[in-house]
Amino acid sequence: MSSAVIIVAAGKGNRFKSKVPKQFQKLGKHPVFLWSILAFKRIKEFSQIIVVVPQDYMNKLKSLAGK
Repeated sequence: MSSAVIIVAAGKGNRFKSKVPKQFQKLGKHPVFLWSILAFKRIKEFSQIIVVVPQDYMNKLKSLAGK
């Protein structure tokens, strides 16, 4: 049986006080949201990973996740 995972990275980061939402800030060598994607990619039961981000950041997500 396969399952999907949904990663919600749609916050604006207002309390973080940055122009870029915190899920797109680097933590080590990757943006924060990408660590979740990488973790779930290792679990073979997940056939689909869905990432929810603000509309304005969709292209940035595709660019970063595609690497």
